[in-house]
Amino acid sequence: MAIADRTLTVDVSDPPDPVDLTVLPLCFNEVLQDLPWWNRDWKVSHVEAGLPFVAKVGFG
Repeated sequence: MAIADRTLTVDVSDPPDPVDLTVLPLCFNEVLQDLPWWNRDWKVSHVEAGLPFVAKVGFG
């Protein structure tokens, strides 16, 4: 396997197309209901797109 001489960055040059978020609450509710520790009275009612976040961590 050849390694390309390039630097990896967190910059997004071409952000992806937005997805349809209306299907996620139903999907999340179905998955979460199968968890034994999940309270069946809890429902996902609102979903938002996630925004990239880069944490600056200092060591030393």
